[in-house]
Amino acid sequence: MILINNMHQSHNKIILIGIVLSVIFWIIEAALHVYIFHEGTFLQQLLSPEAHEAWMRLIVVCMFITFSIYAESIINIRRRAEEATRQAYTKLNQVLDTAADGMRLVDNDFTILQANDTFATLSGIGKDEAIGRKCYEVFRGPLCHSPACPLTRILQGEGRVECDVEKERCDGTTVPCILTATPLLTSDGKLLGIVEDFKDITDRKQAEAAQWESERQKQTILDASVDVIVQIDTEMRIVWANRTAGAILNEKPENLMGHTCHKVYQNSDTPCPDCPCKRALESGQ
Repeated sequence: MILINNMHQSHNKIILIGIVLSVIFWIIEAALHVYIFHEGTFLQQLLSPEAHEAWMRLIVVCMFITFSIYAESIINIRRRAEEATRQAYTKLNQVLDTAADGMRLVDNDFTILQANDTFATLSGIGKDEAIGRKCYEVFRGPLCHSPACPLTRILQGEGRVECDVEKERCDGTTVPCILTATPLLTSDGKLLGIVEDFKDITDRKQAEAAQWESERQKQTILDASVDVIVQIDTEMRIVWANRTAGAILNEKPENLMGHTCHKVYQNSDTPCPDCPCKRALESGQ
């Protein structure tokens, strides 16, 4: 920020400096011709030098002024680039500070430039300790050092990468996350870095595991039944069947799924007359 302010104060003086140097050069040349080469008076050399001398001085003066204009244009381009970078980092810091997910900014060399408090909690390492280290050293995962690495894919031109991945905390425990990687670009499209967003899905994974275990227990209990047990949808299609349901037809239960119950058991394209399943669906009883 200090550098940019200093540039704001100094870059407008470049052309003025070029003009001042041109005037000084002109005066020095006039003085040299008077006091060294003894050619006329100082006023004559200053205001009306000989034609060839005037052309030589004008060429040098034009070079001074042209160079000062060029230098100012270069400084303006650099100032705009640094201002765009500063604005991008300011916006990113605002996002990081207000985000509920763990977030970090990584440069093109996989070095962590910034991280938020949620990331520090998620990874088990302080922000100050994480900044400056390689991303694969902090909160590493199975995709690190592989072509499937989200950061590598972003560097190769992809606009957004999202995947489920298990990340390793500093204490060795793992955290299941939805990782989203997006490029951080300047207004002119230059890649500043890569923003990683980590959404902790531990609760979701635990719920899925509990549901899977419940389904497994249900399957075990119902498969042990000697009765035919099937679950059908509103279109009379079988969505689940126990082993007995398949055994009476010499079929695996999964082969029955997706077919209508009247086609499976009656070989009919229409529901059975006075179908109890249809009556139950219509009455809710």
